[in-house]
Amino acid sequence: MLFSNLILDSYLLYIISVYIYNNLKGIQLYTNYMIGSSNQQFIKRFIMFRLKNFLKKIRNGIFTGFSYATRKVAEAGYAKAQHNLSKMYHYGKGVPQDDAEAVKWVRMAADQEYAPAQYDFGWMYANGKGVPQDYVKAAEYWNEAAEQGHVEAQYDLKFLRPYLPLTTRDSR
Repeated sequence: MLFSNLILDSYLLYIISVYIYNNLKGIQLYTNYMIGSSNQQFIKRFIMFRLKNFLKKIRNGIFTGFSYATRKVAEAGYAKAQHNLSKMYHYGKGVPQDDAEAVKWVRMAADQEYAPAQYDFGWMYANGKGVPQDYVKAAEYWNEAAEQGHVEAQYDLKFLRPYLPLTTRDSR
């Protein structure tokens, strides 16, 4: 657990440091203005603007350091980073869209029994995205996620059961 937290902390520090480095000139200009200013409302607005801009860049996948940092942490074996990287590849956010890479990374996270990755891998099987459509495998992954309390997996399993062979349906 400690190792996972250290990886996550260093991951976040790397992302923040790259962002600050890339925007250092803008920050210096505004800092010079803020030092001479007694307007605290302006300072609060500036900080909130920068923070919102930072989060927007991460959410939209435009932040280039994010995909690099995510890959490094995913390669170290951190399941949440592997799952995030698979979503980036699936949607083409920050990296080129590639279903094969998305499947590779989500499988690695699902094998570590990370419930959101198991749900997404089951979704890929149910919809035939990056893998051949297979309702039985989808049910297997959704069942594993559902056993860990993943609500969407529990819900989707109910609707998938009519499409499963009787032997598989009875064992669930």
